[in-house]
Amino acid sequence: MEPGKRQRFLPHWKPLEAAPNPLHRTGAETTLAALISSAALLLFGGLLPAFNILSSFSSFFVAATFLFLPMLLSKRFSRPWDVPPGTWSISPRHLLLLLLTAMIIFPIYTAGFGLWHKHFNNSSWCIDADRLQRWPQELTIFETPAQIPNSHAAWVNANGSWTIRSAPQQDNGLLVHLPHHACVVAGRRNIVLEPSSQPSSQPSSFRLAPGAAASVSLLAPGDSVRIEGQGTISLGSANDAPLPYEATRGISWLLWFIITQLVLIALPEEFFYRGYLQHRLQHFFRRKLILWGGDIGPAVLVTSAIFALGHFLTIPSPYRLAVFFPSLLFGWLKDKTGSIWIPTIFHLLSNLLLEILGHMLC
Repeated sequence: MEPGKRQRFLPHWKPLEAAPNPLHRTGAETTLAALISSAALLLFGGLLPAFNILSSFSSFFVAATFLFLPMLLSKRFSRPWDVPPGTWSISPRHLLLLLLTAMIIFPIYTAGFGLWHKHFNNSSWCIDADRLQRWPQELTIFETPAQIPNSHAAWVNANGSWTIRSAPQQDNGLLVHLPHHACVVAGRRNIVLEPSSQPSSQPSSFRLAPGAAASVSLLAPGDSVRIEGQGTISLGSANDAPLPYEATRGISWLLWFIITQLVLIALPEEFFYRGYLQHRLQHFFRRKLILWGGDIGPAVLVTSAIFALGHFLTIPSPYRLAVFFPSLLFGWLKDKTGSIWIPTIFHLLSNLLLEILGHMLC
């Protein structure tokens, strides 16, 4: 094999051109970037949500940190951020590389995910499209319904069951229309069951009596639940909606998941870790170890370690450190293509795959 051919497929050392600025300034800048970003993740991603302080805005604060910190530090160290040409471009060759990488990595990850949960969590696959359906997000964000005692309330619990409560100080009750095969599991006091077309089955609707604090928990595997009454109802104790209110299950949450993952997670993280931090570290360590045209040397390793530490600080579980390994692939994709969009899209697809796989276990 010719020497040039051999170097394309085997790791080899390739130095980066000398940085125009002193290396100690690069080291100081990247160290400060790692410290500030980790502190922001600990504060906004770990501490504030744990104490329920501004928890709804924690992702915005983290994303803003990742987007603005590179510019602030570049100004602080008087070093213009030399964004390489092609950082924001994308080509058919890039997309083809992305597709081939996903075709190789995702089946391997899916198999490993299933084996891990089978042996350590005693779980098995339950592949059913119905498992991807969810109730609207507005119903799942709740604090303590007792904080609003004078309002009707409805929310969906972590196990997918509904809780519906009538206001104790109002003169009107609630009429709840259940989907087929719904099952009342708790809280039958002050409930008036409506006549059912099939006496042997569960009632198709029930009424929460007025003038008393009546509540009910139910499993609603159907597609919709309709709540009738007067006034408004507090959804997840966070948002009010006028009555009657109807919620429908579906997979529209996937679109919202993709948008939020792209805007608040994948793009800000790749912009900071790969577009800024890894690029700066390549000036410090040099672009040394090249595999199939992409860097896998010290800059990528250090960036991935900081990336994993940040995930651990938001949720202090040892399993969170495992993101070190996909981060190596994100770094390789960024260096191989030069585009920030390729690792961003792969990051997004990885999170989407993990979310879907989690719904397919039982």
